[in-house]
Amino acid sequence: MEHFIKRTITDKLLDMAAKFPVVFLTGPRQSGKSTLLKNLFLGKYEYVSLEEKDIRDFAINDPRGFLNSYKDKLIIDEAQRAPDLFSYIQTKVDDKGISGMYILSGSMLICGLLLFFFNFSLRSPLLKLVALAACVCARALLCVPASLRELFYSL
Repeated sequence: MEHFIKRTITDKLLDMAAKFPVVFLTGPRQSGKSTLLKNLFLGKYEYVSLEEKDIRDFAINDPRGFLNSYKDKLIIDEAQRAPDLFSYIQTKVDDKGISGMYILSGSMLICGLLLFFFNFSLRSPLLKLVALAACVCARALLCVPASLRELFYSL
């Protein structure tokens, strides 16, 4: 696994996943959503990305079959790419109602609009991941060899 920088949202995300059946993690592209989820939850959750066309097509064309092909603890990355999947997730959650069933991630704007129409909004937290804060970058630089730190500061 790549080098992981602990983000300030980490503890909140872990806490919400333990309390709610569905957690939404949004943020702009390349903000580190996938890396964060993989580092925190792989081994405990299955991971699937709807970025891959064949997997996305399966989720779109057979949402029930798609969800049934995974266990109850599933990370769906780029979830906004299959919006009809949300109503099937809602049905599964209503049937089982256990915490930590799904972690959905995707782009901030699109997921925000979908949440407006998706009635999980009152029952599931929405966490927003932003670009790395300066304090997180500074903390990460402490782990970098001095020669690379000097190069960073000279840019």
